[in-house]
Amino acid sequence: MFFNINILSLMLGFFLLIFYQQYLHKQEIGILLVEH
Repeated sequence: MFFNINILSLMLGFFLLIFYQQYLHKQEIGILLVEH
């Protein structure tokens, strides 16, 4: 049970990390478009 919850939280953290990086990348592109 604990092992399953551990893997689930690990996958959730990994998904959030990817989502956060994608969001920052889009923000960066948005800032570049605004500057130029």
